[in-house]
Amino acid sequence: MHQAMITLSGIYNADPALFDSMQLPEGISKDDMIGNLLMSCYGLEVLYPDPVTFKAAIGFWSRKRIGNWNRMKKALDIEYDPLYNFDRNEEWSESEKSAGKDSGKVDNLRTSYDSEDLRQTDQANTAGSSEASLERTHKARLYGNIGVTTSQQMLEAEIEVSHINLMDIIASEFRKEFCLLVY
Repeated sequence: MHQAMITLSGIYNADPALFDSMQLPEGISKDDMIGNLLMSCYGLEVLYPDPVTFKAAIGFWSRKRIGNWNRMKKALDIEYDPLYNFDRNEEWSESEKSAGKDSGKVDNLRTSYDSEDLRQTDQANTAGSSEASLERTHKARLYGNIGVTTSQQMLEAEIEVSHINLMDIIASEFRKEFCLLVY
């Protein structure tokens, strides 16, 4: 003997605005999420048979969970090289300046005789200063595998991460929250 059940797809067919108050992380299509929910909850009885109550409950629930979903999405969207477990950027600058003054007297004498008198000419005095400065900038990016984990282990972990699907996580949470999981 079959017992009549009120399912998610039955309520959605009666009220297509059922998911209007549902919030999702940016980048997740609401239409795709609704399709995923309808498929993952197909044949399961829902907790709230009244469409108005169910619609409000979906809105409250999604507002409660949106922060968690956004964090999950941000973590899953991080760009990285799956075979590197070390990536460091460093940058520093150094500046040195020195200044000094130098003075002295240089006697550059030329001697000549004009009859009986000794003549000295061309005497010069010099003074000067110098300044020096040095500026160095160092930039480096160090990356790769530091050897704690093999590249093969990191590849296996990346494959595991690639199986994580946020829409499936949301659908699983939805099922647990709104469906009677009695078979």
